[in-house]
Amino acid sequence: MMWLVVFPLIVLSTTASPSNRIIGGTDASPGEFPHMVSIQWSPHGLMHHLCGGSILNERWILTAAHCNMLTLDNQLMKVIAGAWDFRTPSQYQQEVGVDLFINHPHYPGGVGVPHNIALIRVDEQLLLNPWVQPVILPPSNSYPLGSGILSGWGWTIDEPPFLFPYILQRAQLPLLSLSACYTAFVQLGEDPAELDTFSHICTGPLSGGYS
Repeated sequence: MMWLVVFPLIVLSTTASPSNRIIGGTDASPGEFPHMVSIQWSPHGLMHHLCGGSILNERWILTAAHCNMLTLDNQLMKVIAGAWDFRTPSQYQQEVGVDLFINHPHYPGGVGVPHNIALIRVDEQLLLNPWVQPVILPPSNSYPLGSGILSGWGWTIDEPPFLFPYILQRAQLPLLSLSACYTAFVQLGEDPAELDTFSHICTGPLSGGYS
């Protein structure tokens, strides 16, 4: 089955899946992605993983705007940095609150849409250490080539019951050109108008098995 994943053009080396899934991946190594955070919320008093994010600096996190759709109450959200296995917190793990959640001003709502990007300001400064580091960003105005690494705690099965892993996952995926992505949209019966050439990148493989 052909499979196509479209990401906001945020971080090229690693990114959090906009559909909250890491299918076909493997366990990451401890400390392999020190910029990764787990954005969690507690609708009923128990914390749950909601989305992944990337550390920009000690106070700011980059994530997807749709991660703010389930809750508009920052008091219900936490950012967990330095995590790897949720069952066994590392000595470097830090938990901070959310002070501010800023969606892109042109974000229209939804998941596979342009401008699905947001900033989180945490309520206290993160302490940088070997497990908590800012993400390495690509040069501005550059388009990714080759492959990218998808990382996160998204569900590992794309059908009910959805299973979320305890351990951070990774999947290396080939990056598709915009022309190949457009062709794939048409073949999948999707509206190619939803592909925004300014803010989206596409990954394969088109043979499926990864997402």
